Amino acid sequence: MKFPPHDSNQIVLKDGLEKTTWKNGDRAKSASDAIHYYGHQRGTHEDIETLSVDLISDVLHLLHSKGVDVDKVLRASKTHFETEVAK
Repeated sequence: MKFPPHDSNQIVLKDGLEKTTWKNGDRAKSASDAIHYYGHQRGTHEDIETLSVDLISDVLHLLHSKGVDVDKVLRASKTHFETEVAK
């Protein structure tokens, strides 16, 4: 699926529960902080793509260990992302 260019100022309210000032740039910054912290914890300085794959894989291991439906989480995450980047 092709997505429009990243718009760091775009605000998308999905369910009325999010902060009304939470922009896509804030989402990206929050994820960047988490990924860099994760890399630091693992003692690696891999590129952001490699760290993202590793972090997502480890989150899937966590979900699986807790009996959470991994496919359901992935589908919901993809739906949220697609909603947040849609113009």
